[in-house]
Amino acid sequence: MSKKLIIFTKYPENGRVKTRLAETLGEAFASEFYKMCAGYIFNECIKLKRSGIDLLIFYAEEEDRNKIRGWVPESFELVRQEGENLGERMYNAFSHLLKFNAEKAVLIGTDIPDISSSLIEKSFEYLDDHEAVIGPSSDGGYYLIGLSKLNKDIFTGIQWSTGKVLENTLIKLKERNLSYKLLPELIDIDKESDIMKWLKTNPADNHPVKKFLNSQNIFYR
Repeated sequence: MSKKLIIFTKYPENGRVKTRLAETLGEAFASEFYKMCAGYIFNECIKLKRSGIDLLIFYAEEEDRNKIRGWVPESFELVRQEGENLGERMYNAFSHLLKFNAEKAVLIGTDIPDISSSLIEKSFEYLDDHEAVIGPSSDGGYYLIGLSKLNKDIFTGIQWSTGKVLENTLIKLKERNLSYKLLPELIDIDKESDIMKWLKTNPADNHPVKKFLNSQNIFYR
């Protein structure tokens, strides 16, 4: 069975990533934080190769391809995102895979420091018995979506970048009688208060993102 993991990412350049985080902590911090989260997630994803899961980086801008190739590990295939909004880009990514050579596909981003290889692996397992799997995020969106059956409707008519994304998506799944499984809720870090919230969950001291934050004295005044 062909299993594909889609990772949506941008090149970590000052002013282009984590803009809400940059508003209070600066562009340099925001891009470095994004880079640390992404690096951690890349390392977790590489562990999935042992389970026969193919890894694909869907990057945002064509002019960034060479920089992305020099940044991410060779284990990842590079594919450009296509579409005018997030819903179109996600649907096109799933369509690119499920219409041709994949029986299951899971999509994640690169800014959830609690995503793990075991959680992603479990999401593929849930697709044996469900048509969709969703990982809710603390801001009302989702950090992971997996599909075994392509359906464009669940990516249209959604209020993207709002606290209604998860609610809208679950309504669509129910209306179309698509079975789904929910994963544990995780913290999506978009602003400084999200970092403080995440630190209070007591992540392991050896977590690379926590080690990075430990080096930033502003969080421990």
